[in-house]
Amino acid sequence: MLFIRTFILSHILLYITTSATRVRLKQERFYENLHIRALPQLHKYLVLLNFTSLYPPPPTEQQSGPLHYGLFPRSLGEILDKHGVQELHLSLTQSNWRYGVWGEGIPRTISPVGAQLVTWLAADRGDVNRSLTIQWRDMVHSLGGMMCSSLHEMEETNTIPPSHTFSPWGLLPENTSLLQGVISREGVCTNNLTPLVKMLPCPNKGLSQLLLPESLFDNPYHSLSVHLYYTEEEEDQIAIRIELYFSLVFDTRRW
Repeated sequence: MLFIRTFILSHILLYITTSATRVRLKQERFYENLHIRALPQLHKYLVLLNFTSLYPPPPTEQQSGPLHYGLFPRSLGEILDKHGVQELHLSLTQSNWRYGVWGEGIPRTISPVGAQLVTWLAADRGDVNRSLTIQWRDMVHSLGGMMCSSLHEMEETNTIPPSHTFSPWGLLPENTSLLQGVISREGVCTNNLTPLVKMLPCPNKGLSQLLLPESLFDNPYHSLSVHLYYTEEEEDQIAIRIELYFSLVFDTRRW
């Protein structure tokens, strides 16, 4: 119960400080939100933290020289630029969402057990002979190294090109290829949390102070996810939108 009270108090204080003055650096933007909802099951609460960054316009299209990053996480920017990623959705989830007990979850935050990667890739402009299979393999190796996970195990046997399951969240150019990879046995631990926190413009500040491993992982359900896609903002500006979600079912009896 103390943990829930801390979440609520922090939400009130941080809402006053962050919603009034949003971070801006060279038109970059950053938002953070906290959502807490009581679940039908006694002593259970859904806790959702969302961190959103926008970078208009994308650095890979704006600059021909060395890339410069402000709020935009360099680790993701290099993967975006090197592997032709146009949209990416990665989730690491422990346990199943129990619809019959907890009710409906929040859209876009419920993911299957283990690791799931859904991405749209553009043709490799630097190497026209580079096949989509090789492009995917190189991308999951880079992403797995960044996330300290076993994404490199997403080989052809557990990767498919789905036709109707997924719809893009943002804008896509023509001639992109959709691929989905799943590793159901992939666990979620502190090593996965650290690189996501490092993507934030101000790690260990604001709501990110609540991302404590002992609070997140000792619960019946928890999920970490990163979503990257192109979107159209005001005045027809094209931006890259990065959304980080940390969701968990919090059991007050454990605290």
